[in-house]
Formats: sequence, C-alpha cells, structure tokens
Amino acid sequence: PDVEGDLTISTRTLSLFDQRLQSKEGPITGRGILRAQLAPVTTLDIPDLAVELKPDVLHCQIGMQGEQSRYKVAGKVSLAALQLAAKADLAPLDGSVSGVLTIDAGPHTRLGGALDLRRIRLLYKGKPTALSGLLRIDGDRIKSSSLTIKQDQMTADIMGTLTLGDTPVLTGELALDGLKIGPGSGGDLDFLQKFSAHGRVTATNLSYYGIPIAYGAAQAEVGKKGLRLVNMDLSGPPGTIKGSTLLNPDGSLAYDLNLALRDTSMVEFIKALTPSASP
Repeated sequence: PDVEGDLTISTRTLSLFDQRLQSKEGPITGRGILRAQLAPVTTLDIPDLAVELKPDVLHCQIGMQGEQSRYKVAGKVSLAALQLAAKADLAPLDGSVSGVLTIDAGPHTRLGGALDLRRIRLLYKGKPTALSGLLRIDGDRIKSSSLTIKQDQMTADIMGTLTLGDTPVLTGELALDGLKIGPGSGGDLDFLQKFSAHGRVTATNLSYYGIPIAYGAAQAEVGKKGLRLVNMDLSGPPGTIKGSTLLNPDGSLAYDLNLALRDTSMVEFIKALTPSASP
C-alpha cells in the first residue's frame, strides 16, 4: 500500500440521525490501523476501528474503492453514558442498543443489519417514553415483529414494515392498550402529511373523551387526505359502535356510524365525536 499506519481519533460529539450526542465520560476516542492506496484507484481500508463509548466499545470497519464504500458498525451503546450536545425533542436516559449495521454507499446506498433495543428509556418532548424490540434493516425496509412503545399509561405493540422513501410507507398491525384521548391529546396533525400507512389497529381499555371502550378494531389508512378508519367495531359498557371515520389534516372529523348505546347521553356523545366544535 502507498500509506499504512496507526489511526487515532478523538471527538467530543457524534451525530446519530438528527441528534448530536456526547459522552458523559469525556471525549470519544478510537484506535485502529489505516491502509490507503492512491493509484491507479484510490482505496482506503480500516479493518477494525475500536471506538470507546465508555463503558462500551464499538467496532467499525471502513472500506473505500473509487466511488464505492462500505461501512460496518458492530457492538453495544449504553444510553445512560450519553447526553445531548444540543437541545432536541429526543433525549436518551438509559437502556441500550446493540447489533450490527452496514452501509453500502455508491451510486445507490443500501442499509442492512439488525438492532436490538433493550429497555430503552428516553424523553420525547419532555415525556418519558420506553422502547424495546428487535429491528431488522434490509435495503429501504425496516421490519419489526415485536416493537413495544410505552408512554404514560399507554402501550403500543407494532408488527410490520416501514419502507423508506420521499414518503415513508408503513404496513402492518398496531395494538394499543390504555390509550386516552381527550382535551389536548390530539397534538399536531401535520404528521398525516409526512407518511402513509395501512394496516389493522386494535385497542383495549381505550378512553375517548370519557367514553370507556373495552375493545376496538379497525382497518386504518393514513395519507395526505388524513386518517381513515373503516370496518370499525368498538364495544364497551355503553354499547357498540360500528362504521367508519375520517380525521382530516385540519382536525375536522367525518363519520358514518351505526350505534347501539344504552345509558348514554346523546348530547355528550355528539360532543365527544366533535370535541373541537363549539357547543
């Protein structure tokens, strides 16, 4: 090779997606061996760059030849050892991420690998949130057969595939338990414009503006026109509700429902269906 030697790196921060993180234990350091060739084709080979994220060590492989490059990262990261380097909506608390991630870059970029999310706790917009499960990455697809998200009293179990692109597409099944929908829980509906989705949704122990729903199921579609629920079947102490609804991006709601209710004030029920409307 034209160049060969020891490689040492040191940095105070690292970028993970849109998050800038730093180690609580000081600078992040790495050591390895570098080999490079300048002609006739430029090549770079770093067979094992050991990056210390105390108490963990990530092992990185970097290979470049002409316009083609390949990156591989393997190991474990303990989130309790990291902190935000700049203000962001997402802040790590504890838990760990382990696995292998590969990136093949060139005319077309391809991702691959598997990540194990173990008892991750983080703050999302100030709210404690927990994640656990296994993610498999294959090209432009991220698959999960058992991803669990917990926030407040709500638990969401996700099984499906996210296909990346200009407009990501999510397909699969979503099971919700303990979800409460009430004043202030709607949030920003701009997310309806950012991805599309279709699949089956089930809910248990749901509370909708004070109306208890023991069990519910529907086929859901998310897109630029909003959130549509069809073949909806809800049941609880007040009775049953069947039909379809459409939540528009502007927050307005359209619905076609068949009701079989008892001991329920229709005035209060209509107010719950249209919580943003004036009384």
